[in-house]
Amino acid sequence: MNKQYYRLFNAGPQKSSLRVVSPAVEAQLIGFCEQIRQLIGIGKQITLFPHRVVQNHWAIELTGENGSIHLLLNVTGRSLLPTSNNSEWPARLVIEIADHVDAYWLSAFLTQHLGLKSNLLPLSTSIADNSVYNEVIDSNEA
Repeated sequence: MNKQYYRLFNAGPQKSSLRVVSPAVEAQLIGFCEQIRQLIGIGKQITLFPHRVVQNHWAIELTGENGSIHLLLNVTGRSLLPTSNNSEWPARLVIEIADHVDAYWLSAFLTQHLGLKSNLLPLSTSIADNSVYNEVIDSNEA
């Protein structure tokens, strides 16, 4: 069963506006972090990989001393936080998220509450899919 919210975080143009939208949402986020901690143990790192497949998604890998779990944040316009127990944890937990702002701040919340270090993936054109590469050629060079 999932609990639906319009958004998880208030994030206006002022840094002072950043906060979880309500104590109920914060309690559910902390409970979700505890479920993750039971699965991965002491947190080590978080790897974020926003990508475009059909819709906009954020792949998140959370790694700890006991293993890793994978989350897929699906940007749908609403946030549905999971409330399942650990015995039902899938290979990749799909979570509906309101927008990219909530996706970013949810990843920051997980990082902070699980004591994770960020593992940034390097940007490289050598690993790109060349079949979709479009090069603009200057007409003076042709």
